[in-house]
Amino acid sequence: MEAENLLREAVAEEPCGAAPHLALAEFLLENLRYAEAETVAAVAVQRCPTSVELRLVLARIQFQLLRLESAAKTIEALLAIAPENGWAWFEYGKILWNSFDRADSAFERAGDLSGNDGALLAGVAQRFLYDLDYEKAARYYERLLNLHPNMWDNFVICRYYATCLKETARTQEAIDIISAALKSCRLAAKRAQGEGLELIKREEALLLSQTGRLDESFSALQSIRDVAAPTPRYDRAEYLPRTRERLQRLAEIVDSRDVFVLLQGPSFATFAARLHEFADFEFAIATLNSFPPVEQELRRINRRADILLFTQPGSIRAWHAELVKFLARSPPNLVVANHYALSGLPEFGLSEREFVARHDKRLLLVHSDGPPLPSRPLHFENGPSVSWLIPLLLFARPRRIFLFGADGGSNPSFSKRPYFYYDDYDADPQEFLNRPGMVSFKGLPRKLDEYNHRQHVNAINGDRVIDFAFRSLEAYFGIQVPPIFNVCPHSTHRIFPRIDIDDALARLADGRARPAPERRAKRASN
Repeated sequence: MEAENLLREAVAEEPCGAAPHLALAEFLLENLRYAEAETVAAVAVQRCPTSVELRLVLARIQFQLLRLESAAKTIEALLAIAPENGWAWFEYGKILWNSFDRADSAFERAGDLSGNDGALLAGVAQRFLYDLDYEKAARYYERLLNLHPNMWDNFVICRYYATCLKETARTQEAIDIISAALKSCRLAAKRAQGEGLELIKREEALLLSQTGRLDESFSALQSIRDVAAPTPRYDRAEYLPRTRERLQRLAEIVDSRDVFVLLQGPSFATFAARLHEFADFEFAIATLNSFPPVEQELRRINRRADILLFTQPGSIRAWHAELVKFLARSPPNLVVANHYALSGLPEFGLSEREFVARHDKRLLLVHSDGPPLPSRPLHFENGPSVSWLIPLLLFARPRRIFLFGADGGSNPSFSKRPYFYYDDYDADPQEFLNRPGMVSFKGLPRKLDEYNHRQHVNAINGDRVIDFAFRSLEAYFGIQVPPIFNVCPHSTHRIFPRIDIDDALARLADGRARPAPERRAKRASN
């Protein structure tokens, strides 16, 4: 608070000065106080309209709030006065990407204007790497390494570059770079300790995995236990108090049952159409973000979600009333969220602290600055929401996991929009599209194509994150991966066996646990 008070005093003493406003806005942004940060930055832009830095920080705040139209207008106004600002083009690319518009040219423009800015070049390269455009990503990593030769000692950057080379058939170059990166990584490990050493050992495991040396990679992960605390650090300040008890609550909700993870890809329509065939099976239900339309289908068999995951404030903004009702239900249930998602609560007159106090017994807080390590077991690597949810469920020791609606893009069997609860491609928009953050693709085929491309990209990146998270959890904590099935034969996801709905029903029938009424009575007595 002392730092904030000093910054506010500086703003009061210099109401038309750009620097104190910028410092205060960045402080609030860093502390996830986006609504306050937006107010400060917006006022500052009015007072200092020629400040490029203030417009840039305002756009970043609006982007974090997922006010994408406002962020785009802010960046466009900035580019009108500073068209050669590389960071402005980079932020514009992020806004376009999240609006399901083509963003390549904006990112390329940012790269062209980066000069000697290594951070900007690395950011541009990383965007193209995530988007699976390996040739462009390689080009920007090459520029970065040529401009800053000391970056060859950065084994993370070298791993990214080697990935691009391997995917573009420059195999021997990739092998040579990984070999050198391993030496740098192991040298750094000799000088590190604590959590830093855990991170470096994990990086060694990733480098080994990239060369196909999977047994050595797993051994490197297991060696982290030798340098870590004897028990996982669930008492970190980023987590809620009594996090270990909250994980036990998650396990009690799952109760060694099968878990149905219900996502919103078009193939969910098949599950919804045959929902009555699942009514007599006993399973826990986990879903995420826009959950009420999922529950609308589940009501037909008198079921509701047990576990919700929220990863961004837009979903809480869109479904706040329904979330509050979910938390007030009498049956046991749990909401899992990160700090970023809860940062949207001030819009409803509630701080994160007040929200946690009000719903303490129903909450589990995880962190987005992954990966999971013994020193930070509930930190998950940034990626699609499902790449957080599936590894987290392993802490609850489910019997099996069945994914529904995990298409990873368009479905050749349905002329559906991306959300399963559309009747067909030309249907009138549903009411929920009037909610904040919801997108209608009606009459926008290019935007729909871009959406499907993003889902494809997210699926491939999500598989990578999930795969390594599974190996990490097994190596650190001995958590075994249960059978996991993706009930979508055409899915872009490849990490789990893909089965059709008849196969799912057969597996459920063959592996039926004790009768549903008996299990429900057991949980009701707890």
